[in-house]
Amino acid sequence: MKYKYGDIVYCTGNKIDNEPFPMQVLSYDQKTGKYLCIGTTEYSPGDYGTCLYLISENMLDYFEKVDKDYSEEIKKIYNSMFPKNLDTRYFNIYDVTENELLDYRKAVLRREEFYIPTRNDK
Repeated sequence: MKYKYGDIVYCTGNKIDNEPFPMQVLSYDQKTGKYLCIGTTEYSPGDYGTCLYLISENMLDYFEKVDKDYSEEIKKIYNSMFPKNLDTRYFNIYDVTENELLDYRKAVLRREEFYIPTRNDK
């Protein structure tokens, strides 16, 4: 696996947004063979626009190639805000394919805006 928790990446080919935007790698999903990444709005991380994306390795690259300074800044923010044990049940998950963005799973639990739920490590 090329990427690990905390890496700041972007989806190549602009499948998610019109221009590259940073996302944090949370984990590698064995079931789908894709990385689970969290993406949020730049000015209010954790708001209701915060989503999870399943993205294959060949569609990811390090965000520092786009903007090194911003990548370092956003890494400090995201790594402190989105822990390894983030509870993914509270977030919509989208599957990014070569051609489109598909609903993979809707959030199964509700959360307060800006609240980042976690699961206890076992």
